[in-house]
Amino acid sequence: MIGNNPKFPIGTKYCPRGRNSREHTVVDILRTFNSAGNLVAVHYVSTHDFAGQTLTSRNVIETTIAMGNPILPETEIGDLTVKIVYETKSAIGL
Repeated sequence: MIGNNPKFPIGTKYCPRGRNSREHTVVDILRTFNSAGNLVAVHYVSTHDFAGQTLTSRNVIETTIAMGNPILPETEIGDLTVKIVYETKSAIGL
């Protein structure tokens, strides 16, 4: 079973690997539940600009964002601004 809290909040920015290396922004989180009420999948919706248009990707998984060096949004808690840091560990450096 998958945890209830997604790793990346809405507003996270990342640059996916490969041909499409523009900066993407997470705009929504889609959760899929089975008939027993268990969370079975988490997918993200992200947008990016291309040729003056905003394109939307609706089936982005956590691994895509994690490999794209995510920049998490700052969170305000009262008068305090908190910046969440996400660190990745390479398989070689473990």
